[in-house]
Amino acid sequence: MRWFCSFKAYGDLIIACNSLRKANSAQNGILAGSHLCPLLDAIDFEGTVRILEIGKNVPAFFDIKKNGFVRALHSGFLLRNEIQTSIQQSTDSLVFDSLGLRQRFLARSFHAEAIVHGAGNIYLDYASYLGLSEKYGDSFHHLNVKHTDKVYIFPDSRKKNKELPYYLIKNIAKENSKCGKETILIKVGKPVPLPQFNSLQLQWVDGFDQLMAQVRNADILVTADSLPAHLAEYIGTPVFVFTPVPNDYWMPLSSFK
Repeated sequence: MRWFCSFKAYGDLIIACNSLRKANSAQNGILAGSHLCPLLDAIDFEGTVRILEIGKNVPAFFDIKKNGFVRALHSGFLLRNEIQTSIQQSTDSLVFDSLGLRQRFLARSFHAEAIVHGAGNIYLDYASYLGLSEKYGDSFHHLNVKHTDKVYIFPDSRKKNKELPYYLIKNIAKENSKCGKETILIKVGKPVPLPQFNSLQLQWVDGFDQLMAQVRNADILVTADSLPAHLAEYIGTPVFVFTPVPNDYWMPLSSFK
């Protein structure tokens, strides 16, 4: 069994789920940290998943700068022990998106591989690694954005410099209104005062279930370079990504359409 390791960000998990559900579930599974369970529940992933009980947050092992060397190393040993007790050393292997010092430490005596970065995009690299069809990236060619009514804007990102600025949101809503399209702004978290917006509705969501429901409601998504972009890819909703930093490798394939 090949176990694709997902111990860090939410977007990484969605990319893995989106790829592995097209592959043989008897040969491939996801080894996920327990902090990712709420998101797994929200997307109803039906592939093979094994959960490692490593707490409610990304392990300190992956952020030494924030957590300090001692805490990070302790976290790494705990994570490695969880891996060793969860899968079979003799028959199972580990797959990482890259194979650096941290990943080699976690793999220890297991056979470990990296998804080769050769296709210019993480989705295409997964497809190549898993032996999926060459037409893997062509599933969105039929989408016609002219015949849609509801445009949902998800402006938030865990990185502040990637969040969509309010002037951009206002301009998008204005242009949508001219075309007879409805614009809904989705903010994540508890409601706080925001600037006044014309020509759009404002809705707040709290939790992955609510977030996923709004992604499903949309005809089109406009997002930052963030989790909702990959959720849109996961369910087949066209998505436009605005980002100040070129990031083609980690973009959803449909955003290039």
